[in-house]
Amino acid sequence: MKSNILCAVVLGAMCLTAACTGKDWAYTPKGEIEKVYSSSEVVDESYNPETDRWETVNTSSTPRTLTETWHWDDNLLRSIVFNGEPSTSGQERTAYFSYSQKRISLVETEDQRIVFTYSGRNLSKAEMFDKRHDSDRPFLSYYFKYDGKQLSRIEVMSSGAAKGQLATPLQQRWLAYMHEAMGVPATAVDNVCRKAADTKEVIVEIMKLTWSGGNVSSMTIERDYGSMKVDYTYDTKNNPYSHFLYTLGGFYTGEGIEFANQNNITKVVTTYKWEDMEEEAEERTEDIYHYTYQNDWPVVKQRVQVYGDEEEGSRVTERTFNYYEYDD
Repeated sequence: MKSNILCAVVLGAMCLTAACTGKDWAYTPKGEIEKVYSSSEVVDESYNPETDRWETVNTSSTPRTLTETWHWDDNLLRSIVFNGEPSTSGQERTAYFSYSQKRISLVETEDQRIVFTYSGRNLSKAEMFDKRHDSDRPFLSYYFKYDGKQLSRIEVMSSGAAKGQLATPLQQRWLAYMHEAMGVPATAVDNVCRKAADTKEVIVEIMKLTWSGGNVSSMTIERDYGSMKVDYTYDTKNNPYSHFLYTLGGFYTGEGIEFANQNNITKVVTTYKWEDMEEEAEERTEDIYHYTYQNDWPVVKQRVQVYGDEEEGSRVTERTFNYYEYDD
């Protein structure tokens, strides 16, 4: 399954920090990213039973292009310009960061606003607002729970459906994805929509985190219409996104948990479960990451995804590359 589909489910990447890995949730990395370049390649293959080999049917690639430019004020990140990458429909977009005691208090783009609330040393809440609609209610809220000093649970809540809707716009996108890409029966989609209708606020999902040292080793996400479990493997190098909160939607790409970790993710195994005709169905995906390092910081990240139905003789291998330049 292509995780760029999952990425469209919510918003993209945001700066967060786990209390056990940073001081007061402050994002002040020693390695400050200045520019990010991206490229990709896709290889579509089919199995030939006569030769007992996989044969290339089609290949495509995108050239290396500048996708992000980061602007710093001393050691505080002030803005990121996204230079028209595919995730923004080819339009340039800028995210601006505001701080309170060196902790991010506000992230603002042209159409969204994310407000962070802290309780003592811990992040307690993140609220996402859609600036395109005149509403003082967040369309999505994250509530953070701790086990001692470690972030252990995140409750995601959504504003209720507007009058005449069966579900919130966010839930509609999720459910459409589940129905189309994963085969969730339409009756399950309809039941969740009706449950969400005309409520003030509903729990969309609950995330539970398990730690190993300074990294999250696994995360489970529970929803009314199914669940997913994500297992992570790491390298031993510095993670430039550690403590970085820029959009929580990155959870759904597999690598969105990187804000909490000291090291870089090298493998993500995701298992999806849902009810299909009163029987439990399951699907498993795997993403692999390769890095090139300089001074213990990644300067090239390669993400490898393989999807398709090999039993039916089809397979697609997608590689995406990020190239990092750091501020000297």
